[in-house]
Amino acid sequence: MVLSISAETYTFLHVMIGLVGIGLGLVVMFRILTGRRLYRLPPLFFVATLTAILTGFGFPQTCLLPTHIIGILSIVVLAVTIPACCVFHREGVWRDVFVIGSATTLYLSIFVFLMKVLLKFPALHALAPTQRQKCPPFLISQFIILALFVAVTNLAIKKFHSDSGHTI
Repeated sequence: MVLSISAETYTFLHVMIGLVGIGLGLVVMFRILTGRRLYRLPPLFFVATLTAILTGFGFPQTCLLPTHIIGILSIVVLAVTIPACCVFHREGVWRDVFVIGSATTLYLSIFVFLMKVLLKFPALHALAPTQRQKCPPFLISQFIILALFVAVTNLAIKKFHSDSGHTI
C-alpha cells in the first residue's frame, strides 16, 4: 500500500502520468520543430513529468536506484527549464535554455521508460540492462536515442531562433 491505495493502482497511476508527460513532451518538441504556437503545453508537460518523477520516489526502496538518480537529474534540469519558460518567457538566451531543458527532460523520461519496459516484459527481459547498464542492446538503443535527441535539439534550437520574431 502506498498513500492508502494498492501498489497496483499506484503503479498504474505513476505509469499513466509518466506516459502523459512523455506524450506532452513529444507534442511540445514537435510544435517547436514546426514553428507552431506552444500555448500552455510546456507547463502541462513540466507538471506531468515532475509528478511522474515524484511518484517514482514513492515506491518502497531500500537503496538509491539508477532511476532515482535520473529523477534527481530531471528535477535539476526542470529547476532551470521551468523559469526559462514561465518566468523569462523564452526570451533571449532563455529560448535555448527552454529548448535544451525540454529536450533533456523528455529524453530522460524516455530513457527511464525504456529501461523499465526492458525490465518488466518477459520477452524483452533477455535484452534488459544489467545492474551497470552495460549490455550491448541497451547501450546501442540508448546511443541511438541520445543521438536522435541531440540532432532534434540542435534542429529545434535553430528553428526556435529563426522564429524568434514570433510569439511561440
